[in-house]
Amino acid sequence: MVRQLQSTIHRLEGEEMAYEHKLQATLVEEKHLEKKVPSLHLQYVRGVPSCVPFLETEGWSTAHSQDAESLAGLERLRRKVENIKPKEDKAKVSTILRESNPIELKKLLLLYTLENQAHQEEAEEKSRQYSNFFE
Repeated sequence: MVRQLQSTIHRLEGEEMAYEHKLQATLVEEKHLEKKVPSLHLQYVRGVPSCVPFLETEGWSTAHSQDAESLAGLERLRRKVENIKPKEDKAKVSTILRESNPIELKKLLLLYTLENQAHQEEAEEKSRQYSNFFE
């Protein structure tokens, strides 16, 4: 019985550490991307070419009309994000960097932030369960 509990504790500690590392990496990534968004937006507004081509084939009115469909777009993006596995962090970054629509980019960043919060809550719950073992 004790051996089984020790094994469970060890496994939970490993999971907690993995979630903490993932959370920290994602927070660093989020801060980095948050710093990039305003400068890229200013480049777009000023008409200065940037390394990320915003709205190459679409005008602002098209992007604005997409905002009216934001709930449907948000739902589609949520479904995409649900399928992303933890080892696909590079794919997330790639998706963000490939996105040329500022509205969709904001949606992606929001969804990734919410996903990170869910991981943090899950790690905190596992930590509480772990501490309850010793009470």
